[in-house]
Amino acid sequence: MERHLAAIMAADLAGYSRLMEKDEAGTLRRLQKLRSDILQPLFAKHRGRLVKQTGDGFLVDFGSAVNAVLCAQDLQTQLAGPKGEPGYRFRIGLHLGDVIVEDGDIYGGGVNIAARLEQIAPVGGIALSEALYEQIEGKVSGVFKFEGRQQLKNIERPVGIWLLHANGANEDATLGPPTGANSDSSDTPSMAVLPFANLTGDPSQDYLALGIADQLITTLGQVPWFFVSAPMASFAAEFKSAPKSDVARRLGVRYLIGGSLQKAGTRLRVSVHLTEADKGRQIWSEQFSDSVDNLFELQDRMAKTVIGAIEPRMRQLEIRRSQTKHGSLSAFDHYLRALPHIRGMTKADFDSGLAHLENATAMNPTYAAAHGLIAWLMTLRVPQGQHLELESGLFHAEQAIQHGQGDSEALSTGGYALGYLKWDPELGIQYLRESITLNPNSARTYDFAGWLWLYAGKAEEALEHFDHSLDLSPIDDFAFRALTGKAFALLFLRQLEAAVAVAKRALTANPNFTPCHRVLAPALALSGSAVEARKVVEDLLAHYPSLTVSRFAEETRFVDPTYKATLLDGLRRAGLPA
Repeated sequence: MERHLAAIMAADLAGYSRLMEKDEAGTLRRLQKLRSDILQPLFAKHRGRLVKQTGDGFLVDFGSAVNAVLCAQDLQTQLAGPKGEPGYRFRIGLHLGDVIVEDGDIYGGGVNIAARLEQIAPVGGIALSEALYEQIEGKVSGVFKFEGRQQLKNIERPVGIWLLHANGANEDATLGPPTGANSDSSDTPSMAVLPFANLTGDPSQDYLALGIADQLITTLGQVPWFFVSAPMASFAAEFKSAPKSDVARRLGVRYLIGGSLQKAGTRLRVSVHLTEADKGRQIWSEQFSDSVDNLFELQDRMAKTVIGAIEPRMRQLEIRRSQTKHGSLSAFDHYLRALPHIRGMTKADFDSGLAHLENATAMNPTYAAAHGLIAWLMTLRVPQGQHLELESGLFHAEQAIQHGQGDSEALSTGGYALGYLKWDPELGIQYLRESITLNPNSARTYDFAGWLWLYAGKAEEALEHFDHSLDLSPIDDFAFRALTGKAFALLFLRQLEAAVAVAKRALTANPNFTPCHRVLAPALALSGSAVEARKVVEDLLAHYPSLTVSRFAEETRFVDPTYKATLLDGLRRAGLPA
């Protein structure tokens, strides 16, 4: 199967049906002349290959994005000039993407996007995808106008669209309405990072304000479950003085990140804030300061803090947004609605969460993150004393990994579940490393990696990962897991007082998560607090009445004999039945 990267032009004649109805023979005759006298010479001039032509349109493959735009401009200009005839104007869509070549024809998502752009382009206008515009910016003259991101029919992700009016076209014309939308994707949360305001009074620092914003875009783009508008769109000059609500509407995003830059001597202060655009409500803000000499360290610290602070806040907002919906739900809605149930840790919660996730994967069988969440849910059943559906868990873990290439969240949950369910932590750690490479600022991934290191008998490595997880996002809904894991690591390192303190924090954060009890009870017993340890075991048995020391020994994933002996000894002393 041959593939190559192509600049794709899709075009159709405006008003073709009306022209055919009025003069069928004359319209066909003039179209034939148009193709031979104007179109074919233009394609040859700009090194385009005519792939196919329909009654009212054509598809052309270019090896150069610049050539594709120049050809489109020439075509629209010539049709507006003496050679054109009234009523013979085209709509043109241009996109840069990977295509499959078979028997001279081209196929694939790139062709589909070009066709959708052509459908919404104004008569005599040219609609360009953001992917193509990035390649021709500054290389082709003309007035380009960013029209925001739009959800196009059967296209998974929203597409940023630029509009170019050729000579003679109506420059007030705008894009037509999208021809249908994918409801799952249109529900995906989205944000834009705006250029930071330079308050230093020194215009030479404008580059620094832009650089900080650009760094945030790069970092936020690592989070797979929300869309971040490209800097070429959000940095557009026309947005500098526009109201924030208009900017968000034009970019098609729900959230805006902005900020300001101040300087005093060698000290730099950067303010960052997150706004929910449709409500005009500021959700979060923070200030960072450091020496100008430590600029890169400051940027790295900002990027890490911004993700750790805003990701859980955005997730909660999106969950609430989904819960207010009535009627038809998207796969993403079902995914969001499952999250609070998983945190609940009861059988009823797990059953409700699983039902939502099964709906999500039924609607989208390749929804990697939803498969990963199901697999993770199966691992959580074990310590809660519920039946383990091993075959189902392994299936969904493998689906998450298979369909989750490039999705750090899917690799994280799927990889962890695979390592847990196969009693092979090293296997899971491989996928967790890949997930961290994709998104090094994911608190959840470091939490999962910490648990796998614990199971592998490496308490020092586990403690490092749990600390990093909590540092990245101390307010995460599932931070109680990292606290519990940290308490286990401290227990195995014989830091009993610290283990007790951290385990108590974890139990307060989620009293239903039985691993909290399983670490707090032995830590208390081994440190001499037998009475308090027995109370913790009583609470543990209320959640898991059939748990015994021998059953725990069979279920636990801790493979290190010393770690296992420490836990079993501590639980016996705390009063867990043999």
